[in-house]
Amino acid sequence: MMAVKQTIAFIGAADELCTVLVKKLAEADYPLLFISNDGYRYQQLTDQIKSDIPNADIEITDCAEEGCWEADIIAFFDNTTLEKELIERIKVVATQKIVICISTSGSINSTSIKTKDLQQMLPNSKIIQLFHDPAGLELLVAGASQEAINLVSIIFTNAGFIITEKV
Repeated sequence: MMAVKQTIAFIGAADELCTVLVKKLAEADYPLLFISNDGYRYQQLTDQIKSDIPNADIEITDCAEEGCWEADIIAFFDNTTLEKELIERIKVVATQKIVICISTSGSINSTSIKTKDLQQMLPNSKIIQLFHDPAGLELLVAGASQEAINLVSIIFTNAGFIITEKV
């Protein structure tokens, strides 16, 4: 029996990093949900992905609370401004869920303050840090929950990435 694929919600700007990650996840048949007040960039990305992968399961919503409620995993890109208002809206629906902070700049330690802030704002979520070097398919994963690290590692390995855990 095949396991049900986790639905992943993405919050933040649709940039090159986003394109690489979500395209690989779509190719691996993961249901994706884009949350944005400005759906235009995500609509372009969705159209681009669906032209290559017609059966891709992608939705766009402007309601963060509804989108995060539907998702199994919530992912923020490092260019996302973590507004207290946004975090308050998703706090209840993010309880016990994995929340990923995806970063591309600097090193995995450069986003640790944001990750700590997010853990304080979402104390009942499992915060995972994911560092992606845009030059390749390597991802560095870190977090306090080994179970969450393992699940995130499996998802991104299934999507063709090479995972390294930060010790």
